[in-house]
Amino acid sequence: MSPAPDPQSRVIGQAMSDPAFRKRLLADPAGTLKGAGVEVPKGVTIEVVEDTATKVHLVLPAPADEMLDADLDIAVGGMAAMFLRNTHESCV
Repeated sequence: MSPAPDPQSRVIGQAMSDPAFRKRLLADPAGTLKGAGVEVPKGVTIEVVEDTATKVHLVLPAPADEMLDADLDIAVGGMAAMFLRNTHESCV
């Protein structure tokens, strides 16, 4: 039995295969993630963007002076680390 995909991979996979889910995710990221079982921490804003043939997004972490150590850990691990941390914390 293979391990379950991390929440980020699961959400991206669903967005790739389900046009209605993709549309909801673009319009209401936090609500759609919550509906998919992914907890978004209070005070965190999620912005979902999609690349096109002529536009590609490069996401930089916040400057170090604006981040706490825990935030830096998340930035290094990417969004998947945030989802995994939140999923783990809600299970503990």
